[in-house]
Amino acid sequence: MTKPHHPKLPLCCALAAHNERYQFAHTLSEVIAAASYDERKAELHRLSGLLAAYLEFDLITREQHSALRTELREFVFGASA
Repeated sequence: MTKPHHPKLPLCCALAAHNERYQFAHTLSEVIAAASYDERKAELHRLSGLLAAYLEFDLITREQHSALRTELREFVFGASA
């Protein structure tokens, strides 16, 4: 699987680059490729759930969780979100 890449999502793409995060990588690719706002928003909810699970299992820190969520929200909703 090709790892997702987008200049506005450097933190998310770095997390997706880890082979163990294949589901995150796949869903992030879906967000990047989404043609509509509704599709991006639906995929954002899936990614939010994955990030919550990663936090719960101590795979990421609270700071990483916050930064990743902010990056995703800004990508989907705009910088003012």
